[in-house]
Amino acid sequence: MSLVAITGHTSGIGKAMADYFTARDYHVLGFSRSNGYDISKESDRQRIIDECQDADIFVSNAYNFKTDDDGQTLLLKAMTNNWYYQSKLIINVSSIGGDFASNKVPYNINKANQDSHMKITSHTTKKLHTINLKPFWVATEWVNASWPDIAKGSYNWPDIGKLDIDQVMKVFDFAFTNLDTMRITEISMYPKFNS
Repeated sequence: MSLVAITGHTSGIGKAMADYFTARDYHVLGFSRSNGYDISKESDRQRIIDECQDADIFVSNAYNFKTDDDGQTLLLKAMTNNWYYQSKLIINVSSIGGDFASNKVPYNINKANQDSHMKITSHTTKKLHTINLKPFWVATEWVNASWPDIAKGSYNWPDIGKLDIDQVMKVFDFAFTNLDTMRITEISMYPKFNS
């Protein structure tokens, strides 16, 4: 049985990833604040790194919106450095927000840093495989609670909908199930724009 380590595994895309791999007989090792791992703390990032050494797949999903720090980026970089010469897989859950880092929003800047790191890693390693998922708004409990105007569809952007988690996972499934035949290193996903 292969081992998958996932940060932020208790809700949203992280939970969907945990469910996806569990349904395929992977053993899932989860890290989140609810079980004592806060990626904004260096000591907790190091604990995650130490506990993931035997994993085959690492999913970097957790982001600390309360502090808007770069904990996810620092952990991602440490894991890619540790696994660089190994035949393993790192999946990063980024965001289209990384394409808009010039607006100086900390979240977007952190996602842009992750995107850049994943792109460089994917182009320079021959063993480590990387998949960088960049969805637009995804209908998660957190998004709906944090941005009620978006949840109601009344945000002042022109007719932008949201992706649902199943759509994100279907696209991810295509990339994951074709690892033997192609390298899909980055996937950007937008909902269909309403006309």
